[in-house]
Amino acid sequence: MSPSVYSLVLTAHVLGFIIWISGLTAIFWMLRFHDHAPKSSHEQLTLQERALALATDLAATVAIACGLIIAIKMHYFSVKPNMWLHVKLTAVVLLILPVHGMLRGKIKKYSRGDLKPAPTWLWSMLLAGVTISVFAVVTKLNFLPASTGATGAPPAPAAAAIGSGAGSAATPSP
Repeated sequence: MSPSVYSLVLTAHVLGFIIWISGLTAIFWMLRFHDHAPKSSHEQLTLQERALALATDLAATVAIACGLIIAIKMHYFSVKPNMWLHVKLTAVVLLILPVHGMLRGKIKKYSRGDLKPAPTWLWSMLLAGVTISVFAVVTKLNFLPASTGATGAPPAPAAAAIGSGAGSAATPSP
């Protein structure tokens, strides 16, 4: 995969994920407050929830498809040190996708008049899935600061140790 195509697919993956999670968040809170709304607005709220759910379905499809394309083309499944990918996929499959399905089911129940609010544990599941997914990617990309040694100082760069050979004095450059 060429670098430009990779950049486009990665951008679509990240944007799809952001829109997907934003949509799930909005749907969750719309469902939580739907039962407190006046009866005259229930039909309009249901239509808005359905439209937002369709957008989250499309965003989820884009995020998952682009993520799988990247993982397959970059051979992430076949390389052993890519444990971050397995953690991320597990979080998506066990935490985010079930929340998506349960919220879609709630929208269908609301359209039939069953106005029980979405349980708060769905919100916890969604936040846990997003947190684990983002943490897996951040650890893969090494965004976290380097650990410090026992003295509190960061470890010495390897290039400095290699550059100073035996018997040669290192001279600083201006």
